[in-house]
This record gives sequence, C-alpha cells and structure tokens, in this order.
Amino acid sequence: MDNEGSTWKEWVIVEKCGLNNSSKLTMRILESHLEEILFELDHLKEGTNRADDGYASITIGYQVLALFLLETGSFVPEVVKEEVLFSTTLEYDKRWWGSDPDEERKEFLRKLRDGVENQVSGKKYKF
Repeated sequence: MDNEGSTWKEWVIVEKCGLNNSSKLTMRILESHLEEILFELDHLKEGTNRADDGYASITIGYQVLALFLLETGSFVPEVVKEEVLFSTTLEYDKRWWGSDPDEERKEFLRKLRDGVENQVSGKKYKF
C-alpha cells in the first residue's frame, strides 16, 4: 500500500475504529463505525469534482474502506461500491500510476473491482 493508502488505513483503523492495528478489525467493529466513516468521506467530497487531484485522494479512502469491508465480510454500501468502480478503472488509475501500471497494481484493481461487484455479505475476501 502506498503512503496515501497507509494514511487512510490508519484513519479507518486508529482514528475511526479506535484500534491500534488492523489485525483486531472485525465486521462488528467496522460496521459499528461505518456510518461515521461514510459521513466524513462524504463531507470531504463536498466542493470537489472527480477531475480534481484532491478527489483522487478521497477515492483512495473509499478503496481502503472497501478493502476492509470485504476482508471482514461486511456489506459494501452502494456509495462505496460506486466510488471504487469509478476509481479503479485503468483509465482513471493511470493518471497517478502512469500509462502502464505494473501487473501487481492491475491485479489488485481487478480483484477489488470484482470483490465489490460480486460481494457476498458474510464472506471474507483475501487480497
């Protein structure tokens, strides 16, 4: 995970869920803080549009949240799904990763997209 992803990871785990590491994150804990997390992400989007560089940072927050939701077997809300599907296309992603992201990045994007599109609540996904 890049530095920006690590920042969002810490924000979800430490600041919002009150844990000191991701190994303690469970479906129950994450879902109990989900409304607050979504509210703050929505608030951060105000006044930006999808073409802004600042918006790209917020989409990484949604990607990190989706990753945790899938890994804990939690339901992925529609707003998270929409943001992840928007921001994980190679066309969008190449703005930050160059015209030809490495195979590891392409595979991660594919797995994350597939996970949010085809999620089964209660099923834990591995990335």
